[in-house]
Amino acid sequence: MTASPDSSIYVAGTGSFALEVIEFAAAAGFEVAGLVEPIDSSRIGGSAHRLNVIAPDSPPSPSARFVVGVSANRQSIAAELESAGWSAVTVVHPSAVISSSAEIGKGVVIGPLVVIGAASAIGDHSLIGRGALVGHHTKLGQGTVLYPGANVAGLVTCGEAVMVGMGAAVADGLRVGDRAVIAAGAVVVRDVESGWRVQGVPAKRFAAAAAAGR
Repeated sequence: MTASPDSSIYVAGTGSFALEVIEFAAAAGFEVAGLVEPIDSSRIGGSAHRLNVIAPDSPPSPSARFVVGVSANRQSIAAELESAGWSAVTVVHPSAVISSSAEIGKGVVIGPLVVIGAASAIGDHSLIGRGALVGHHTKLGQGTVLYPGANVAGLVTCGEAVMVGMGAAVADGLRVGDRAVIAAGAVVVRDVESGWRVQGVPAKRFAAAAAAGR
């Protein structure tokens, strides 16, 4: 069946996580027409997950739309595609519960069983993984990633490209700086400076995020 212009999208990425995004998109009523490979050019012209893989600089039409299907470097991948003429689309799994007063940016991926609270704001190209929780009046900067089961409480402010690991928790009212990494299972009870990795219960500074392989 040929995808209609209103439902057809491409997923940027060909790795294992891309398959999850493909399935989220299908559940949300989109038809994934193909994949875009922004990282490994050797995959262009082949196939992955039973879909053809095309180059990021070759949008198939002036109205071609994409969503990022990788967890790292989401902003830079999105910027590359947008500069080539692609338009970003947001994918929300139908089982997610999103407050009517929440603001969701462009190119966001929201997985199943996510809950997003009142007056919260999710920045462009962020990823909210399966079962993650976002409290009321919380702001997540562009390119932020919440891995499955992460719990960010109310009145939290996260900068850009923050990563919150599986099952990690961030207490009410805290600030998390740009590019900070919160390790899986960590419990954050104080502000996290930009560019640092924290881990443990309670979470403590472990290393600069870049040194930790961010």
